[in-house]
Amino acid sequence: MAKALIKADLLRERQSVLSRLNDQSSSDLGAAVWRSRLATLEAKLNEVEEERSTRASVALLFEGDPVVGTTEIRADFAAKMLDGFQNLVGVMYAQSAGRHVRGLGRAPLLDQSRLYVREMARGSVGFILEEPEGQQQEIVDSALKSVVEDAVVMIETIAGPDRDVDVLEGLSPRVVQSAHKLAKALVSSHATAKIMSDDRTVLLPEDMVRTLFERLDEARIDEQVDRLPGTILGLLPESGKFEFKPVFSDETLLGDTSTDVQFRYIADPQFHDRFVMRPVYATIRSLQVFRAGRPGKRDYILEDVEAREPDGLTELLDLAE
Repeated sequence: MAKALIKADLLRERQSVLSRLNDQSSSDLGAAVWRSRLATLEAKLNEVEEERSTRASVALLFEGDPVVGTTEIRADFAAKMLDGFQNLVGVMYAQSAGRHVRGLGRAPLLDQSRLYVREMARGSVGFILEEPEGQQQEIVDSALKSVVEDAVVMIETIAGPDRDVDVLEGLSPRVVQSAHKLAKALVSSHATAKIMSDDRTVLLPEDMVRTLFERLDEARIDEQVDRLPGTILGLLPESGKFEFKPVFSDETLLGDTSTDVQFRYIADPQFHDRFVMRPVYATIRSLQVFRAGRPGKRDYILEDVEAREPDGLTELLDLAE
């Protein structure tokens, strides 16, 4: 379970026990019982502080219109939040592993980045999500744990008060899209949230939810898919990178290869000889984030490649240049 949530539960109970001990009307026997309980809680708190989980764990807690009391939450809202957070983690995990992510559709490596609902949070309305246990006990943090912590930090940074820093700088268009979907679900449902991981607790009251949504909403994603004639100058399936020179263009496109292209390269021993440094048609998806009309870096993804016949002497001259 998320370390911060366990600690919060223990501290809440500890405060209740302290108030009982300060009650002057308690009998000596009653006071002895509460002192014993306090000692037990202190021991558990020390254990939590020293314990270090290597698996991803996060608690998503909610208040607002979709929540009724401390036990009920609207099913449609819960589904949006669980799907939205999983999608964000999946995209960030795929990118951390060097895999390209389409503007739309299923993120690669989703099975490896999947979180599971362990239980409903006690005393709050929400869910505890955890990475499943592996075959062996890890001694270092899993890759998924690091990504979950990064996602929580990213949400806190975007929703934060600092207006002098471009909080979206360096984020890929797909990450921006996924985070925007999550923020939109919160703001449209008039909900607030608390996100608790092992290392961090992020409070998202109404004003911070609004800031989170507005900053992501002002970013426009321009997405295009083009089938271009040209030549693949380089293709590295291990790192998922490609270099492509379109016909009659001075620009060389650098970007990521799709999972399909990587699999084709590995499965077909002739793939390199058939397509690299040969005339091809390349299907390339490009994504670019615009903020306040200012364009950011454009990402290129090679999604498909087909052999083609060269278009004559002018193309050969263009490639020679």
